[in-house]
Amino acid sequence: GVPSNAKAIVINVTAVGPTAGGYITVWPSGEARPESSNLNFVPGQTVPNLVNVKLSITDTVCFYSTQPTHLVVDLTGTFERGGGAGAAWAGHARAAASRSGSSTST
Repeated sequence: GVPSNAKAIVINVTAVGPTAGGYITVWPSGEARPESSNLNFVPGQTVPNLVNVKLSITDTVCFYSTQPTHLVVDLTGTFERGGGAGAAWAGHARAAASRSGSSTST
C-alpha cells in the first residue's frame, strides 16, 4: 500500500480494450483536471504507461477517460515527504482493475 508519508505515487496505468481512440488523465483529487493526457490509445489496443502523480490532501487521485475502456492500475512506487529526490519501491500492488472478475488490493 501507500505509506502515510507519501506525497506522490508512481503507478502503471493500462487501458484495456477501449471502444474508440482517446486518452486518460490522472491528477490529484480536489484539483482541476489538467488539459493534458497521461496515456493515449486507439480502439481495441491494450496500452500501459508509467505515471507519477501528486497525492491530494486526502491521499487520493482521479482518473478521467475520454472513451469507455477498462483500466488496470498498479502501484509501483512512492515519493515520500522528506525522502529526498528519488522514488521508493513499493513492491507490486494492483491498486484497481475495472475488468469483470478482476481483484484489487490496497
